[in-house]
Amino acid sequence: MGIEVTCGILTGLCALQFHEWGHLYGGLRSGAAIYPPRRLTSPFLFGIDHTNTNRDQFLSLTWPAFTATALYFLGFLVLLPHDQTAGKVALAMGSISAALTVLIEFPIAGYVFRTGKIPNTALFKPPAV
Repeated sequence: MGIEVTCGILTGLCALQFHEWGHLYGGLRSGAAIYPPRRLTSPFLFGIDHTNTNRDQFLSLTWPAFTATALYFLGFLVLLPHDQTAGKVALAMGSISAALTVLIEFPIAGYVFRTGKIPNTALFKPPAV
């Protein structure tokens, strides 16, 4: 794997982590019931206890991540060298990550906004005691 592909992949992974840190910031700021990931290798910085987090806390941990996604995507569109492999790879990874945010996380946030119920998905599974 060439250095340009490596740089593109690492840039895309930085974008994903920027999004995740947005969630963590919002979760900590809102006082949501969060806990460390089960595995050190998890791409997620934390999990959420859906039974001890309310609607406002949940929504407060979503919008900073959505903002982070919009910021990195705009930055990728404006700043990356689109004629080079690194830029193409990073933009592809950033686009996939942004698309997953829109397709997976937006509907969950909309559901919580409308119903006030926080879903119990595998991503929100609390640690074993």
